[in-house]
Amino acid sequence: MNRFAAVKTVRLLFSWVLVSVAVSLVGCASDSRDKWLRFFFDGVPPRRPPSPSVNRLAAEQATGRTLPGSAGAARPRIFAHRPYTQRKCASCHVSKSSQKLAGEVAEVCGACHADLLAKAKNLHSPAEEGECLTCHEPHKAKLRGLLKKDGKALCYECHDDDVADAKHKHSPVVDGKCISCHDPHRSNEEHLLAKAPAPLCFSCHGDVLKGTFAEMRQEHAVKLAKAIAANNQAQVMRALRKFGPKALSMSAAGGATPLHVAARLDRADLATLLISAGADVSAKTSGGFTPLHWAASGNAADTARLLIAAGADPVAKAPGNLTPTDWAASKKANEVLQILAKATAMPPTRKSVPGVFSRIIPLVEAKYKHSPVEEGECLECHDAHKSKHSGLVKKTGAALCYECHDDEVKDAKVKHSPAEEGECLECHDPHKSESAGLLKKPGRALCLECHDADDLGDVKAHEGQQQKSCIECHDPHKSDRKSLLKK
Repeated sequence: MNRFAAVKTVRLLFSWVLVSVAVSLVGCASDSRDKWLRFFFDGVPPRRPPSPSVNRLAAEQATGRTLPGSAGAARPRIFAHRPYTQRKCASCHVSKSSQKLAGEVAEVCGACHADLLAKAKNLHSPAEEGECLTCHEPHKAKLRGLLKKDGKALCYECHDDDVADAKHKHSPVVDGKCISCHDPHRSNEEHLLAKAPAPLCFSCHGDVLKGTFAEMRQEHAVKLAKAIAANNQAQVMRALRKFGPKALSMSAAGGATPLHVAARLDRADLATLLISAGADVSAKTSGGFTPLHWAASGNAADTARLLIAAGADPVAKAPGNLTPTDWAASKKANEVLQILAKATAMPPTRKSVPGVFSRIIPLVEAKYKHSPVEEGECLECHDAHKSKHSGLVKKTGAALCYECHDDEVKDAKVKHSPAEEGECLECHDPHKSESAGLLKKPGRALCLECHDADDLGDVKAHEGQQQKSCIECHDPHKSDRKSLLKK
């Protein structure tokens, strides 16, 4: 072999080795490839972990879980705009490779989110002006809804924090849950309220005395059922005041509501109370039976009449097409059978459709109601966010009352001390009462809260007048005569 042939052979062998190494580098795993590179070359840097990608975001959004990071550290959940995760950039941009939007922000966003910008009486200014990106990120964010900041932190970017130094604050404001009461885009109510003031306030403050709805538990349902069985109206009222409308659907067993129990036991007075509070006369148990079915099974005539008058369907069908009449016949409930026969001959003329106020027990049961409460004008007296005064009232005492009521004691010669000191709530309830004038107690009972009965009995003019109301002779606010006498 001559020298030229030897050199050619060495070159061929070297080329074969290079090709083999290259093939192995291309085909092997990344870890093996790094070993080969470090074997042949010095100074090869360590391999970088892969950076998060759009595919990772898509996978997280699809599974609802945060995928583990390359280093094993937990990563915060990321919410991404669907076109972004699906790489449909041209849905919003001129093209897949352009950052220019396909139109104005409002036009682009409205193409998919038209419902959020639907015509309404009042619009949030960023929504009205098409400034969606004032509040939202266009691609991805750590917050649901692609919000730039959470809760009130976002709202206070534009709105002043006027509650920071307030003595009393509305709990949603304190918790930064502005959208508990307000819609962030549009509303037909003033101040972008999510509902009209009355149903909005009463969704939490259903009991105007306690201001809360407790959580329903099975034990409470059992207690309420036992109270109905015992015909204990006071205990039923306490449950209604405590739990509000939720009490009407409390189920002790089998989906039976309190009205079912009252119907089965012919507790007509309690059934009247429950219906006036908004109980559904068409509610069905888990077996498909209405309160009227239960009344029929117990020959509960009085309650059956009440249910039909309140709009219960006398031919409502349970499984197997079983009507109240069928059940009454099977139980030989003859009195209810006669009632149902008359009812089926003439369809019911009235349906029970309780409104928000009929579901507020203290108001339903009250004989007298303060007009702002009855008309749902809660914000006439209360501030929705904060106040210097307890109960979030706008002003205290007489200062608030005199916004509507005339100051009739101002120029009087003799004044009743609570009226003079502006302590109207010493005698009056601001929401409702069983007594005229929203008095907390009727007649003498209220006066004797402050005035001693023995001292009053020593007055000669009071002899034989114990059964009369004090205001027959005395004015409760002011007078030009001693002892507030009217004459």
